[in-house]
Amino acid sequence: MQNLLINESVSKIYSTEGIEVYKISTEKFKTNSINIFFQDNLSRETASMNAMVPAVLRRGCSKFPTYKDIALYLEE
Repeated sequence: MQNLLINESVSKIYSTEGIEVYKISTEKFKTNSINIFFQDNLSRETASMNAMVPAVLRRGCSKFPTYKDIALYLEE
């Protein structure tokens, strides 16, 4: 986080039981973004399941079954 520009600020807004939430404020962009990172110990038993999580999350839900549907909704 040392590469932040002068007009950016980082603040920890929540922390509990291994979960930390940070807010990075900047004027560079017009949109907001939320990123979630999961960290887990790598093992043979869980490696393939962990690798599939992003693909499952991108597939959608009953209301927006495809990535295209999600993108169109977010564009509104």
